[in-house]
Amino acid sequence: MLAFSYPVAYPVVLVGFRTADRSALASNWFKRYRITQMKITCMLGVATLVLATSHASNVTLNKPVTLNGSFFTSGGTYYPGYTSSAATVTDGLFVPAGTVWYGGTIWWTEGDSPGATVEIDLQGTFTIESLVVQADDNDAYLLEYYDPQDGLWKTAWDVPNADFVNGVNVFGMQTRPNPQDETEQYILPAPIIASALRFSGKVPPQSDGAFSVSEIQAYGYELIAGDVDIKPGSDVNPLNVKAKGVLPVAVLGSDTLDVTSIDASSALLSDVSPLRWAYEDVNEDGFDDLTLKFSNQEVVTALGPVADGDLIDLPFSAWLEDGSLLLGSDKIWVISKQ
Repeated sequence: MLAFSYPVAYPVVLVGFRTADRSALASNWFKRYRITQMKITCMLGVATLVLATSHASNVTLNKPVTLNGSFFTSGGTYYPGYTSSAATVTDGLFVPAGTVWYGGTIWWTEGDSPGATVEIDLQGTFTIESLVVQADDNDAYLLEYYDPQDGLWKTAWDVPNADFVNGVNVFGMQTRPNPQDETEQYILPAPIIASALRFSGKVPPQSDGAFSVSEIQAYGYELIAGDVDIKPGSDVNPLNVKAKGVLPVAVLGSDTLDVTSIDASSALLSDVSPLRWAYEDVNEDGFDDLTLKFSNQEVVTALGPVADGDLIDLPFSAWLEDGSLLLGSDKIWVISKQ
């Protein structure tokens, strides 16, 4: 069968929204957010989808930390300080504001270890929308992310110097973006996809060359693969724009996805809700699949102007019982039989 690639949709932040608001939010997601860099390969008739949690969480929490370079372990040539385990960088806890930079933190100097980095393995692939860092006040830092789509490290946040807060010269460990509120998060200009984070100090004059970090937090959603199939059993998925019947769609179950955990009433195909649904093993793999029927004409209306022969990607979403949002898409081939 013919293989092709197409952009994958990705989730939006839904923190603080009520359950009743979620259908509208999922609908708006289709209109506002598309990933153009991330591509996946599929076969005609079967496409890949992703699952994403509906509430952002700290995806660095208790993730492994690697120190690359020479870090102080029990004081050093110039400072009498002491350190903590590297694991404290992702333990979800902040030290008291103003804590001395070499007092129970992860600390190093540019002179002793040029280019040293603190690396966090996220142990998965995540969409990240916001960040929080607690580090020494009179230094600027660089927080990078590893993009698994192209295998490159990229800038997530140029963490600013926080030596002065509201005109007052502060001291020691300070939280960014707001030293006066540890819960405030730096909102990224656009969500990023990352499997690791890397933290480093910026050289003078942006810093004094003596660096320290006590906490790095990143808020987002884990991406998990699954399968969705429009017109199960069809390789080309023809959509007759004149037809008055229904368009069948299946979300394929697996050993990692129990389709009975999907709230079928929340499903949307190109902003259209299903008429009905059931459970059956459409691909005979031993796992139940969620089968849904959508009004053919409602889907055609949602598509807007189309031409005979168009190949169009239809986005699909549905909420899971645990609050996760299942996102996906599959191709249809437009035909206009009389």
